[in-house]
Amino acid sequence: MLFRSGLVAGSLAGTAAQAGWSAGVTVEPEVTVAQVGLPAYPGAQRFRDPDGDDGAVDLKLWGGSLGLRVVALTYASYDSRPQVAASYRQALAGLGPVLDCTAGSAQRSSRTATGLSCQDDHPEPGHVLLKAGSASQQTVVGVEPGPDGTVRFDLVRIEARGFTP
Repeated sequence: MLFRSGLVAGSLAGTAAQAGWSAGVTVEPEVTVAQVGLPAYPGAQRFRDPDGDDGAVDLKLWGGSLGLRVVALTYASYDSRPQVAASYRQALAGLGPVLDCTAGSAQRSSRTATGLSCQDDHPEPGHVLLKAGSASQQTVVGVEPGPDGTVRFDLVRIEARGFTP
């Protein structure tokens, strides 16, 4: 399957180059917290689910003047959801105003001066969803109950060029 995808991507890139613009897709499974722009949580371990997902990806899509990059990592900790959420709320504050998009939060209807909002976010009850940045360059932290009494959390960086996700 990867071979076929490479052929298609190569074919698209060749056609795009002939037309005077570029297009492509890259997927990298090796990701660090530095790429997300957040610190590692003390004592947390990378979460790898039983289905073989290793809990990390750096996905880049581009075509012409449009581009999208999503860098994501999943971790697990035995600390509580409030502890993990508080730590990342503080870390996100270094990136700008923090929106709490958690179900029932008073900020769910807010929008920052940079256009970041919770409008399209619908976390399940008991899950915490925090965001900072702008509509086109946002960092997101999701904290939820994990298996075996752990807390699972996702660290995500989204960068969009030419549009707002």
